[in-house]
Amino acid sequence: MVESTMLIFGPEDQSVRTEHEVMADLLTLAGASVMAIGPHDVQRLTALAEQAIHVVAADPDRLRAPDESPAANLAFANFGPEHIPQDDSSVDVAVMVDALHRVPAMMLEAGLTELARALRPGGHLYVSEPVFDGDLNDLTVLVRDDGRERLAAFEALRQAIQAGQYELEREVFFREPLAFGSFDDFADALLAPQPGQVPPRADVVTRARERFEQFRSGDDSYVIDARRRVDLLRKV
Repeated sequence: MVESTMLIFGPEDQSVRTEHEVMADLLTLAGASVMAIGPHDVQRLTALAEQAIHVVAADPDRLRAPDESPAANLAFANFGPEHIPQDDSSVDVAVMVDALHRVPAMMLEAGLTELARALRPGGHLYVSEPVFDGDLNDLTVLVRDDGRERLAAFEALRQAIQAGQYELEREVFFREPLAFGSFDDFADALLAPQPGQVPPRADVVTRARERFEQFRSGDDSYVIDARRRVDLLRKV
């Protein structure tokens, strides 16, 4: 077995970066076939399509794709990592942002095996997950405590490395300031229930709203630090 040096928590002092900056630093996308699995972020997907030769964006929780693609080489699909229709060794880069911990625990091993099947030898799996620490976490956990799911995703990655499917090439911890115009903007972006989840109780939302107000700045906007971990794995 190969030892994994993954850490679930990073150092207290972390650099301030955006997901886009970290992705640009770690991935070589020119001429690459890219598969992005997880919630659709059109701005991120468009940035991937500007560099890659082709991008497939799959959201297993979204039954209907957007009416129009922002790029000719960007296609939308509906599948999760456990059922990937791509051919063996046909993908250069797989990207999962805020997605792995949403895969049901009993499907994580199968999902990572499927990803390895679709990736070419030497291809990369980029996994970005929220860290269970920091201001944003302390706020969202009031409404939805997904610590167990995040831990299961972390352990599944570690076990896939130990099993020899992947090698850990880089691990990056960073802080990303997220700006919101109002609590409703924040709730729509981060507190909306996922498929199968029940909406939060009114008193829980009220507590989150009160905590959210602590982040009000002088111009009445709200900026909250999100602590994140990126694991860049290479298919063996």
